[in-house]
Amino acid sequence: MSEFIRITFVTVVLIIVAFTIWSFKTSSVVEINSTVTTEKNSLKDSLFNAYWYADNAEIKTYHLTQSRYGELHEGMATLIFVAEPFSKKKGVKPDSYKKSNDRIPVLKLNLLKKFGTGIYPYSMMLSTFTPLTESQGLTKATASGQEWCGQIFSQMNKRKKRYDVVSYSYFEEEGDRQFTLPTTFTEDEIWSRIRIDYKSLPQGDFDIIPGLYYTRLEQHKFETEKANATLQKAAETSVYTLNYPQRERTLAITFNTAFPHEIIKWEETYADKRAPTKRLTTTAILNQSKNIDYWNYNAEQYKSIRKELGVPY
Repeated sequence: MSEFIRITFVTVVLIIVAFTIWSFKTSSVVEINSTVTTEKNSLKDSLFNAYWYADNAEIKTYHLTQSRYGELHEGMATLIFVAEPFSKKKGVKPDSYKKSNDRIPVLKLNLLKKFGTGIYPYSMMLSTFTPLTESQGLTKATASGQEWCGQIFSQMNKRKKRYDVVSYSYFEEEGDRQFTLPTTFTEDEIWSRIRIDYKSLPQGDFDIIPGLYYTRLEQHKFETEKANATLQKAAETSVYTLNYPQRERTLAITFNTAFPHEIIKWEETYADKRAPTKRLTTTAILNQSKNIDYWNYNAEQYKSIRKELGVPY
């Protein structure tokens, strides 16, 4: 009888150990798969995670022709995409990578523009943080601009059912302002939405918050507007076109249809308020591309990589 009890005890212990190991492995798999909530397709999720969680950033440089003051100016644009965690409560990238209910996965985009007008240069930067766990809206967006006349800066933070916005400018009519906007679709999230799941982009007529670059350059009021959009899909490249009828402005972004849906060109057409009779088109065409953990290449010995990307400074 004692032998039977011993065998039964050992069997129960083995079952408990086996179940514990199985549970640990299962929870680990769930944690990995939960980093992205794109289409319900395990193959796509695997491709997404393998590309965006390889501890690299995607850097692409573009030849820029920028519309400003009723003329076209040569310059350079850069898109830097990287997946990282984000603290919803603090509105920043957390210093620690430990799991927390406050932290969500985002696709961060830094969109930089540098161009000259006459004798003085423009330097602009847009940063967006697009959550992978939500179908629309940004968690945060910031935009800044520097030129010889002065500086501008704007920031949007998503707080429950609104965006808290701050705006600073050297222009009197813009000044220092704080206000709120509804959490509707935003123009500035389109770039990342293409990379995450372009099929989920809105089409037809809808409300939208225009891009921060355009709003600040043209000194328009921050508010939602009416827009309509179309998606032209083809085997190799697709085009998402956004149209603002009231302002006679269009934005068309061309990207590779196949994953990872790299952006190869964009065009933006409108009449500058300083030259209202001229509808000019800003264009950005892909020049160089590189996936690299650039934050580990900040020493002078790596400056040759700038040449590879066509960065002159």
